[in-house]
Amino acid sequence: MRGSLVAGLFVSLLSGCSLLGGGAVTEDNFNDEYSKVSCKVYNECFKGEFEATWDDLDDCIDDLVDAQEEYEDYYDDCDFDDDKAQDCLNSLKSAECGDIYEGDEDIYEDCLEIWDCE
Repeated sequence: MRGSLVAGLFVSLLSGCSLLGGGAVTEDNFNDEYSKVSCKVYNECFKGEFEATWDDLDDCIDDLVDAQEEYEDYYDDCDFDDDKAQDCLNSLKSAECGDIYEGDEDIYEDCLEIWDCE
């Protein structure tokens, strides 16, 4: 079950969305920041599943970072937009659980434009 939840959270990133951090988001720290915010949001909005899957936030973050590292080659030839990445993280941090439950596409709008692979 843990693998499917990690994959599900990471699919958001690969689908374009690819969430804590206080400093500037860069290509080098985005995966760490995304993992932190995703796990925090997941813990808040999907507490039962979170607790059934991970021992704590650090466990979740480690799993997401590891999962994302497997896909780093996918983005080798892509341009990273740090402004869109920061906007993505801000949207996820400020989203209400109800909006996340409903799959509100506005939350992920900037996330879809982080990587330009054309």
